[in-house]
Amino acid sequence: MTLATEGIVSAAWLGGPLVVAALVAGLAASVAQTGGVKTSLERLHPLRTLERLFSLQSVVEAPKALLKVVAAFGGLVVGGNLLIVQFLVVTNGTSRMAEVAARFALDAMLGK
Repeated sequence: MTLATEGIVSAAWLGGPLVVAALVAGLAASVAQTGGVKTSLERLHPLRTLERLFSLQSVVEAPKALLKVVAAFGGLVVGGNLLIVQFLVVTNGTSRMAEVAARFALDAMLGK
């Protein structure tokens, strides 16, 4: 076996039991907190799910959620474009300052 393969195998032998122990501890904590998995076929009924999906509350909440998403992306786009505009203004301003400084330097040399 190569050195890399040996390293992977030894890491699996050392880390494997630790991962399994963490999985068992997490599952035990979840069962202890919730009292186990309690499900009923009533909750899996497709017509009830469709009723919840197309209820008046979901019809009202869906446009609100969509507006929040649009506002978030709009803020990113406007914020990003504003940053670009600020960058262009600053870079054009500095180039203009360099032109003015060069002009003053040339005018000062011509006067001598």
